[in-house]
Order: sequence, then structure tokens, then C-alpha cells
Amino acid sequence: MGIALPMFTVVIPHFNHAQTLTRALASRAEAAEWIVVDDGSDPQALAAARSAADFAGARFETLGVNRGPGVARNRGAELATQPYLVFLDADDALADGFGPAVESFLLENPEVDGLHPAVRYEGLPADLAAEFDDQRRQNSDMVTASGLVV
Repeated sequence: MGIALPMFTVVIPHFNHAQTLTRALASRAEAAEWIVVDDGSDPQALAAARSAADFAGARFETLGVNRGPGVARNRGAELATQPYLVFLDADDALADGFGPAVESFLLENPEVDGLHPAVRYEGLPADLAAEFDDQRRQNSDMVTASGLVV
């Protein structure tokens, strides 16, 4: 039995990043379920984030007080109804084709329980993006949560 794209829940922790949340939510076709968990944003950002989530058809939860993105990610994971989670930061976005690429990889590697796809740094000078990539390779034991699939 294959892994269908609808088997993904995207969890987005949000804290005062409503201006980028719309971009993060733009790849709606990539997953069956989207959950935005607000981590105690100020009232204006909270209202804007709720509006963006509602517009995109995403579930919106609020922690009420800032407790950190890990707590928000964990809350989103608790609410998820799909077997695979994709964690995405509110100031990031999934690349076109993310879902099919992940599906293909998981189908070809059924022993894999999670993966962290490559990062593309848009809008950064090439030398700075290359420096970030070098740091990621040198610190290979460090995994950022955004884009993580489990």
C-alpha cells in the first residue's frame, strides 16, 4: 500500500509572523491537513494569523501564552489526524513539488521514519546561502525543525 499525499499534516508554530504565514500556507495542495498553533502572539498578529489560517482552511489553535515553538509543534502534533507530520516554520514555505518528492522517497525507502529535505535560501546572496549550507553540513547532528517530516 502506498503513501498518499493526503496522509500529511503540516504543523506551523506561529509567533508574531503573520506577515509571512500566508506564504507558508500557500502550498495547500501538498497536505490533507494544516494546523497553525499560535504561541502567544500580540493581539494584532494573533488576529492576522487567525484570519490567514481561516482563509486557507487551516485549523487554528492558540496556546495563549508564549511557551516556545517546540511546545506549539507538540500541540499541533497532538491535534494531527494524519500519520505523517511536516513541521513548517511560519516564515518558511514548502517548495513546489515537496509533497510528491517526499511521497516518492518514502515509497522507495519504507524503512525510513523521517527525513529532512534540502533547504533553499531564497532572497539571500549566494555567498551567504553557501555559508549556511556549509554550516549545516559541518554540524550534521543539528536538524532544524522546519521542513522536518516524521
